Amino acid sequence: MKDLHDDFGQAGRLAAGFTQTLFSQLESLPALPRVKPGEALGRLGTEIPEEGQPLEQILSDFQRHILPGMTVWNHPGFMAYFNTTASPASLLAEMLITSTNSNCMNWLSCPAGAELEELATGWLRQLLGLPEHLWGIIFEGASLSSFHAMAAAREKALGPAFREKGWQPGQAPMRAYTTAHAHSSIAKALMALGVGRENIIYIPVDEAFRMQPEALKEQLRQDLGAGFLPLCVTATLGATSCTAMDPVSEIADICAAFGVWLHIDAAHAGPVAMLESRRPLFNGWQRADSITVNPHKWMFLSIDTSVLFLRERHHLREAFSLTPDYLKTAYDEQVTNYYDYGLTLGRRFKALKLWANIRYFGRRGYQRIIGRHLEMAQRLRARLEKEPGFEMLAPTPLSTLCFRYVPPGQTHSPGAIDALNEKLLEAINRTGKVFLTPTRLNGRFTIRLVIASLWVEEEHLERAWEAIRGCAGEGMEG
Repeated sequence: MKDLHDDFGQAGRLAAGFTQTLFSQLESLPALPRVKPGEALGRLGTEIPEEGQPLEQILSDFQRHILPGMTVWNHPGFMAYFNTTASPASLLAEMLITSTNSNCMNWLSCPAGAELEELATGWLRQLLGLPEHLWGIIFEGASLSSFHAMAAAREKALGPAFREKGWQPGQAPMRAYTTAHAHSSIAKALMALGVGRENIIYIPVDEAFRMQPEALKEQLRQDLGAGFLPLCVTATLGATSCTAMDPVSEIADICAAFGVWLHIDAAHAGPVAMLESRRPLFNGWQRADSITVNPHKWMFLSIDTSVLFLRERHHLREAFSLTPDYLKTAYDEQVTNYYDYGLTLGRRFKALKLWANIRYFGRRGYQRIIGRHLEMAQRLRARLEKEPGFEMLAPTPLSTLCFRYVPPGQTHSPGAIDALNEKLLEAINRTGKVFLTPTRLNGRFTIRLVIASLWVEEEHLERAWEAIRGCAGEGMEG
């Protein structure tokens, strides 16, 4: 039988060697792999091995067949979606998490895990300038964070009777409120919780794609009069399409007046609140009932670390606490058992990544990097605005640019302009220098460019600009 102790040592050396080589050669990889569906694994064998194989062979096959078909999100030309880039501290933490392999389901299953989660989420709360009464818990992503926030809202609105008996005839139908620019996970969470798509009400937005508070107030007034139960309002700070920043302070006033739960989705933009100069963008978020922030985005943790902050954590516990005898311990009245606050029982030691990254960068390190991203975005926006044919389709409050290309001096139908920009986006991504993704704003096909990677430098932005401008000038007029 293999000596597993030796294999662990070898695995560590192989992984460390590969990682060092990868990061020294990142820019030799395309920002987006050039493969078609069904081609991503190359000639990788598909037969189940009868006997175990050497670690060197596994790594070799990964490098030869799997890596070329991967989109490496740490690539400095990755400017799509919302960036998730992993720092050296995150890599170290991941190796420590895997080697210890603790399940942080309750305090007894990993005492340091439970207590570090309290510490690390408390550090994050302080970095963001949020009040002490907000309590944090880590989930795998914003989708789960938002789901649990809305489950807590439902618990508060409907109480233990709903938890025990479920929906009963004659109960008022629930309604929830957000804008069309909220992340799709908000609607998914509400559907899963029984709200139904017809009762997700999209409040109109202004010219900067921000929720209109007066329209929200009027909708709530009408719905209460019609016998609906307003469950929650979701305001977005940093909307996925265009990073619109909803006027949370005014929305919080309305939610307080109507007694409606206020959830803030700040998954991407939250870390910007570390910059004192940008904190006015977040005015009022401290009044929310729940807030989602994803450190695995703009705080450079490897993916699967989202923090949900709650004003009244007991609503979440009441919604999910169900402890069988085989999980009860003598310490349950003295400690926080995190499995009481969500669907999942198995919980990786993700708090270690958050703690390690905050240690690695510090407050000032984060401020410098995020501040530089915001400055880079404004410089690139200025270039786009000056270049003939390019149109900005949304403000740039953070570091996401939304634009399209309309050949100057020519007349095109809206459909033709959309088709041209789809073609342009494909051409940009084919260069391999940069990876961008689209959205739609006011019905128009829009190209998005996000500057939030740990690895992006001015030279990478210059290459992106050359690819954008070059592709626009090479036959895009046709």
